[in-house]
Amino acid sequence: MQEFLAAKHVIDTKDDEQIKKFVCDKIEDGAWQVVIQFVAGLLGEREVPTTHVFADLLPVNTDQKDEIQLTGTYRDKTSEERHKLTCWPAEIDQYLVLNLCKCLFEIDENDTVIQQKLVKIDFNAVDFSECSIGPVDCAAIVHLLKNAKGILCMSLELNNIGPLGCTEILKLIDNSDHDKNNYNVTSLNLARNNITDEGVTRLADALKHSECNLPHLNLRFNKITDKGVTQLADALKHSECKLTDLNLWNNNITDKGVTQLTDALKHSECKLTYLNLVDNNITDKGKKLLAQARSLKTEINY
Repeated sequence: MQEFLAAKHVIDTKDDEQIKKFVCDKIEDGAWQVVIQFVAGLLGEREVPTTHVFADLLPVNTDQKDEIQLTGTYRDKTSEERHKLTCWPAEIDQYLVLNLCKCLFEIDENDTVIQQKLVKIDFNAVDFSECSIGPVDCAAIVHLLKNAKGILCMSLELNNIGPLGCTEILKLIDNSDHDKNNYNVTSLNLARNNITDEGVTRLADALKHSECNLPHLNLRFNKITDKGVTQLADALKHSECKLTDLNLWNNNITDKGVTQLTDALKHSECKLTYLNLVDNNITDKGKKLLAQARSLKTEINY
């Protein structure tokens, strides 16, 4: 209540320029974070929302990152096969951008101000790794990135988005709304996010969508069991699934899950060329099945 009343006082006593200066001065001060979000919400109630107050603060700094570093897919690749990505936000700006995402989400406007700002930044990868992101934060991030163009790679490694956050992120790989979506996410890194079987089930459903063009998916360290793997295996056999690279390193997969996966690898519609099952609960029986599957087109690590 105190934070809301403070925000109301700011809106009622300051003109637009003073509000802009107040936001600029306080946006990186954690003690004012909730107040600033309330300010954004109150501004959003105006007939003409002042989106620029927050959009103008989006930093233009980017980092050049190795594709493998960002995706967490450590396959043997020659230097010619490795690509550098223009990654946003830069590591020093991650928390600032996350705060601005929340504020712009409160305003709830997808407008040209945000779109023009993101075009100027000119990035093709997004990295919010190790930012203590939860499910609600995912909704705010997606709200901002739906105004972006040309996103190829996204990493949310080492957060706690869980199944609900996973559902939000899936909105970025469903390209069915062509009027709004101008990106084509080809690599999604959700490692170490407590996705569990519930989140994997939602992912598997998305992979079967005709407008989903995701070939690379990293799900290591996510407490996935044979139940979740069954859903993934079903998706791999679907004609619309584009997945070629799947990382399931360090989950709770047993021989039962291996059976499902190897059956999927034999399916005519399966496009998978790389599968990582290192550090799961696979016995010699499961390893034998994987060794036999190696004779197929898929490279398998276990």
